[in-house]
Amino acid sequence: MFSPGPNAYGREAGVYEDGMWSGSTNISLPSSTSYLGLALNTSSKFAVNGVFLQDQNATYVMKLSDSSEKTYGNYGHKYDITLAMYNPHSTSKQVTLYFGSNYTNSSNSPSFTYNGPLKMNGVIKNIYTTPTAPRQWLATWTVPANSPFNANLDFYVPGLITTGQQLILQVN
Repeated sequence: MFSPGPNAYGREAGVYEDGMWSGSTNISLPSSTSYLGLALNTSSKFAVNGVFLQDQNATYVMKLSDSSEKTYGNYGHKYDITLAMYNPHSTSKQVTLYFGSNYTNSSNSPSFTYNGPLKMNGVIKNIYTTPTAPRQWLATWTVPANSPFNANLDFYVPGLITTGQQLILQVN
C-alpha cells in the first residue's frame, strides 16, 4: 500500500496531458515463423536493472498536492491503435494476436493482472489475465499474399491492474 504523496504510484487526482494513445504501427509480415511484442501501459517510474521502460506516462497540467506527478500506469486512459499489417510474400500468412502481461507468478497473487474490455475490429473481447495465465488469445487471421490487413484496437486501461501489458503477434 502506498501513502498519499507526489510519488504515489497511479494516484491521479487532477488533469493530465495526453489522456489517449492513438496511432498506427506498420508491420511487414516476415517470411518465417516470428513473434513481435508491442508494449502497452508501460511505466518508467521504477528502473529494472538500472533501465527505465518506454515512457508512456503523461505529465500533470494541474493536480492535488498528494497526487502523482505523471500518469504512472495510465489507468483510465484510452488506447486507439491500428496494427497495419502487410504480407509482401507470394503465399498467405497466418497471424495470431495475443494480449499478455509481463507479470507472472506461481500463484495468482494478485488475483488478476488485467481485467477489462477491448474492442477489436468492432468486436468486444473481454480480457482477463492472471499471474498464472498471463497470455490470452484474441484472434487469428489469414492475411492473403501481397495484401494488407488492419487490426484496430480500442480500449481504456482499467484501474487495479498491473502495468507492463503487451500485444503479441505470432506469424506463421
